[in-house]
Amino acid sequence: MDAVMEVDSATVTRATVSARVYADARKLFAAEIDDSALETQVTEVLETLWTESTKVMTFIPVLALRDLRDRIGSEGGRSNQL
Repeated sequence: MDAVMEVDSATVTRATVSARVYADARKLFAAEIDDSALETQVTEVLETLWTESTKVMTFIPVLALRDLRDRIGSEGGRSNQL
């Protein structure tokens, strides 16, 4: 989670959060999953988080990376086939 930086709560939008989470996820998971599959995973994770009753939007990137780590880690060697 060290890749997660501080977020200005005034600039939290779906687009900015998506771009940030995708960039952070690429740094963390580039060796484990291809870009297309990673982008799909990021979209799915963020869609879930945005539809839940998340009270503090600045936590979404942290929650998204945690969920991605769980998803990609649980796939083991099949990660590129997501």
